[in-house]
Amino acid sequence: MAEQAGPKRHLSVQATRLIHEHIATIMTFVYSRQPLREMMKGWYEGDWKYLWRALDDIPERRAERALIELGLYLRVIDEAENLSTRSGFCKRWEFGELVHTDKPPERLDLREVANKIIHAERYT
Repeated sequence: MAEQAGPKRHLSVQATRLIHEHIATIMTFVYSRQPLREMMKGWYEGDWKYLWRALDDIPERRAERALIELGLYLRVIDEAENLSTRSGFCKRWEFGELVHTDKPPERLDLREVANKIIHAERYT
């Protein structure tokens, strides 16, 4: 008998689609910011605050919002799929690493990664 997709599974698939959209928003911002800043320096003189707002300020806010929502959707997937409690190949699945200045890096499961994103003081 085939496994049926329940409400949690459906939610996980929808969250995955939204995760892809948010990653696209974040990556587009990250990799376009410097070239746009260089363009502004090379092509425009004086104060272009409204253009600057459109090219830098608004995209930064959208990327931050996308990052926070990304953390929330990662939590949704983790809760639906139990990825943080499941083991793969005899060890806990790891999804990231938190680098400290005063102690060794800390391995993170998906729930911990999501929590770090959601509860971060700031994003740089």
